[in-house]
Amino acid sequence: MKRIEDFYNDGCFLCGNMCGVKRISGEKGKCNSDDTIYIASRNLHFGEEPPISGYDGSGTIFFSNCSLKCRYCQNYPISQFGVGKPYDQDRLINIILELQKKKAKNINLVTPTHYSYHIYRVIKKLKDGLLNIPVVWNTSSYENPEIVDFLDDVVDIYLADIRYSKNSDAEKYSSVKKYTDIAFQNVIKFFKQKGNLQIDEYGYATKGLLVRILVLPGMVENAKDIIKFCYDNFGREIYLSLMSQYTPYYKALDDPNLKRRVKFEEYQDVVDYAKKLGLENCFIQEIEDVEERCL
Repeated sequence: MKRIEDFYNDGCFLCGNMCGVKRISGEKGKCNSDDTIYIASRNLHFGEEPPISGYDGSGTIFFSNCSLKCRYCQNYPISQFGVGKPYDQDRLINIILELQKKKAKNINLVTPTHYSYHIYRVIKKLKDGLLNIPVVWNTSSYENPEIVDFLDDVVDIYLADIRYSKNSDAEKYSSVKKYTDIAFQNVIKFFKQKGNLQIDEYGYATKGLLVRILVLPGMVENAKDIIKFCYDNFGREIYLSLMSQYTPYYKALDDPNLKRRVKFEEYQDVVDYAKKLGLENCFIQEIEDVEERCL
């Protein structure tokens, strides 16, 4: 039986890139990471969906670097340039416990995929009685599908992006191969592990899956395809977050397809499609003020 160490120690196969470099020897993978954890920030965050942030905040840890190379990433200094400070596993444990002490409603691990081996070891220790709030896996959904089997032991809530319905678009805009095949497979696994999002009497998520769909300019059909995938696999009650906040950053400014905001008509078309399918739990945003509400 495989252990998570088998996907890391002799060569890294944590994410969908499966580049196989020996990070424990100091080599850097396609994610631009070696064996050291880099963290850009940790704080109480209030900008996630209401069941994640609520009024008290989500205990958010932004990890540096990323398995994807999105041309439009709004956090590109962190994800592409590796801005952050080095931490070992003991210090990560302390950060998590500090956030819990500050009354965070959950521990929100942002862009964790390329550190999933390290995080798994940390959360396994904390789940032994020290941590009593949910763990949120805030992901691009580009894990090696075999790694997702291990995450079942340490993750309570999957906050999962699905960016593309075609592998060719993922390769063009995020420089990754087989993204759609891998992400769709993983999100199905996420749902099988945790089910639909469960929300307590105070409005906070305790367990389950919430799928995020960032509407990209000129890619309405892409968003609709992802919504249809979720509807077909998870039913009308699946929780979706339809995100209108795309802003051209980084290399998007030089890309004719990406260098504009999403039009109101484009976003409304996506929202109307979700309504047509009868989806019951969609968080939507106002184009101008990006204020979320539920269908």
